[in-house]
Amino acid sequence: MGEPSQEAAWRADAMRDLLLSYRELVLSLDQDRILHAAVERARSGLGTAIALGGRVEDGDLLVLRHWSGTETPSLHDLVVPVGLGLGGKASATGRPQVVAHYVKSSRITHHFDAPVADEGVHTMAAVPIEAADGTRSVVYVGHRDRLTATDRLMGQFEQLGTATSLALDVAQQVRTERTKAVSGTRQELALDLHDSVGALLFRIGVEIRDLAGSPGCSEQVSDRLKDMENRIGEAAMGLRECVAGLRRDRDDSSADLRTALSADCAAYQERCGVTTRLVALSAIPPLDDLRAACLRRCVRESLLNVEKHADASCVVVSLAAQDDGVLIAVSDDGADPPSDTRQPGIGIASLTEEFGRLGGWFEFVHEAGEGGTARGWLPQDT
Repeated sequence: MGEPSQEAAWRADAMRDLLLSYRELVLSLDQDRILHAAVERARSGLGTAIALGGRVEDGDLLVLRHWSGTETPSLHDLVVPVGLGLGGKASATGRPQVVAHYVKSSRITHHFDAPVADEGVHTMAAVPIEAADGTRSVVYVGHRDRLTATDRLMGQFEQLGTATSLALDVAQQVRTERTKAVSGTRQELALDLHDSVGALLFRIGVEIRDLAGSPGCSEQVSDRLKDMENRIGEAAMGLRECVAGLRRDRDDSSADLRTALSADCAAYQERCGVTTRLVALSAIPPLDDLRAACLRRCVRESLLNVEKHADASCVVVSLAAQDDGVLIAVSDDGADPPSDTRQPGIGIASLTEEFGRLGGWFEFVHEAGEGGTARGWLPQDT
């Protein structure tokens, strides 16, 4: 009995290690996690006091959503238009930028002197990161002392930027292949349903029709068989509609939106360990690229807010067609937010403006003890 028990324990340990390795692999392919890891690595590897990172969103706005070593929230979620400040200049020029004394430098604009001064930072450097799909990010490092950034230090910083760019490219390629795989699976499922279930329904229908018309079949039995034949015909029609839906072209905007949101929910669940589900309450009408991108930004921003403030155990993202448009909601069961976070932040204000610009509306509501809900509506077209 001892040896089988030892073998079972060994197999259990091996399976646990395998699952942990798989989880780390999945997490390592999340683009936000990659950028956050780059920020942590920049601070620890280069020995700086702080590090920051963010991606360019909404076309020309760099949003600093990742940080390490900060002592105040002044630089958290800071929105930096491309071209302004140190990171904005790095993003606009595509080249690393460094200043020995941020607030006195003549090489940058000074729109962000106040939050930088609040953090007590003097020397700063920023490295731009451009992925193969065109998305841009920036990683910053900073010292609270006035130092000279050596060529060796900047070389290491640029190498980190190059490695991060490669990691983001790999993650994007995996996401693309995953989407293709899902589309291919849909096509295979459609063929399987047509060839197996569809053929079976046709054969049953033929046999029932033959039975209903056979000699000696009573009128009562014949009527019941004809009723069964009609029901099988309805089932076959439903199957054809299902197969047509599965065969829908992969460029269908509503299908792409659901796939993208499902991937975002899965990535958030893997990263935070919070159960996260996407629920489509009805068929979603096709949307143009601007509206689909707006809905996805809504979900990602809302999930980030839940991660930072809600301490939730469950998040539900729901989509529904409503009033010639699409309604989206992100609901959590988290605790009441601290009093200093109840005022709308930059992310919520930005979403409110974007939804309004596209002819819709956005709001965030929170009921004491009931969790929070971010919801918005966009028209199918203007």
